[in-house]
Amino acid sequence: MTLRPLWRGKSLRSLDERALEDLPWLMEVAGSALADAILRELERRQFGSDARVELWIGPGNNGGDGLVAFRHLEEIGLAPRVWAPLGLPSSGDAADALKQLADSGVVVDPLDSAFESDPDLIVDCLFGTGLSRPLSGSIADAVERHARLGIPLIACDVPSGLCADTGRVLGVALRAERTITFGGLKVGFYCSDGLDFCGEIQLATLGYRRDHYHTAESAAWLDLRQARQFLPPSRRADHKGRYGRVMALSGSPGLEGAALLTMLGARCGGAGLLHLWSPELKRGDFDDLPAEVMLAPFAEHALDAAQRSDVIIAGPGMGRSQTARQQLLRLVEAASDKPWVLDADALYHLAEEPFDLPETCVLTPHEGEALRLLGEDPLTGTWGGDRLALVEAIGARFNCLVLLKGAGNLLRVCESTYLVPGSARSLARGGSGDILSGLIAALAGRGATLEQAVHLAVRLQLSAAQRFDAGHAETVTQQEIAQAITESWQGLYAT
Repeated sequence: MTLRPLWRGKSLRSLDERALEDLPWLMEVAGSALADAILRELERRQFGSDARVELWIGPGNNGGDGLVAFRHLEEIGLAPRVWAPLGLPSSGDAADALKQLADSGVVVDPLDSAFESDPDLIVDCLFGTGLSRPLSGSIADAVERHARLGIPLIACDVPSGLCADTGRVLGVALRAERTITFGGLKVGFYCSDGLDFCGEIQLATLGYRRDHYHTAESAAWLDLRQARQFLPPSRRADHKGRYGRVMALSGSPGLEGAALLTMLGARCGGAGLLHLWSPELKRGDFDDLPAEVMLAPFAEHALDAAQRSDVIIAGPGMGRSQTARQQLLRLVEAASDKPWVLDADALYHLAEEPFDLPETCVLTPHEGEALRLLGEDPLTGTWGGDRLALVEAIGARFNCLVLLKGAGNLLRVCESTYLVPGSARSLARGGSGDILSGLIAALAGRGATLEQAVHLAVRLQLSAAQRFDAGHAETVTQQEIAQAITESWQGLYAT
């Protein structure tokens, strides 16, 4: 299976250094690609030859790329202007690009301030992947003014102010309609603020050869078309046993809904048999427990069901008491050879006092739970929004699959990390993780590996939830999303 690689800034800078040994004209290729992107944007917006293009030039290689683009635009009769708040490049390939302009008789006369040319289009060539501190001074002022004016903007490689590794805004950042990026896609484009600030992303590979990529990428993404191959086959002669038996330790007084949503997720995934153990609850305590869910009345029944199940879920709403912890440990000991999905309160108990994990399991924390698993306070943690580093650290500590939920879901498998790109506002509410746990377990119970089940479950839920983003995303219910998951599932089989 071919996956699309994603990169950290440091890895890409090393890649550039290696490629430059064989391809010394990289800046020329990058600047030419940037100029093409500018021309396409002008054409798309129906600007003519009198279009006012303002390039914001930084002192490094991004600025050099912008100067090459400036030259190409001049050659076809446009009259771009330059704002260089930190001065024009004075060293390296970027300085060579400036000299090439001078040698061809083109004088770059920088503007005194941003927006001075009353631009129709701004091209951000200020900073690239190496930016690690907040923008300040006249640049920060220009970014804030741009946010108010909303002038169309193309970013060169990375929108200035956005961390290419984490996707977090460093104080303030330019919001681009389009980002033309070079060499490889950055992890931060698909996490956190990157989802809102990069706009449409266009990759220019610059002619890098396969041998230039010998450094392993930071992550890889998997899209829904690739995830389809994990769909379990359907047969006319199937029976409930072939669709998997799922057991969940979920629910406690006041948290009955978590158990209901976990079972709902398992039903959406097509599980054939469903068992639920909520030690402090009886069936009458649930408002609407589906009739097909078998509620274990006593621990002995739960242990027996666990040993007969194909997959076990633990955590959603199970409670944080010592009694709940002992029930969890007892279940793990009885069925440690089964695949497990550990979420919510199970992760709390694991963080408070680690225990031996089952042979095959996936941890599914959100960022706050992830920080607790590493002994960090979610409010004062030192990870700085680096989701990739966070999931890598948890995977290394617990030696199991880890799904870090959130905008830009990351799955850590052994030494590899996979990203499921995208986000959905309708998932930003309680219960989304409960449904996802049930969905993962159901797919694993139907024959997918646990890794495959996570990939497919995340994609299905995300695809379903995104249907609501153009409308009432803030008021959509989990039941509506569950129905959309069922429809997405049916659509995958139909195509």
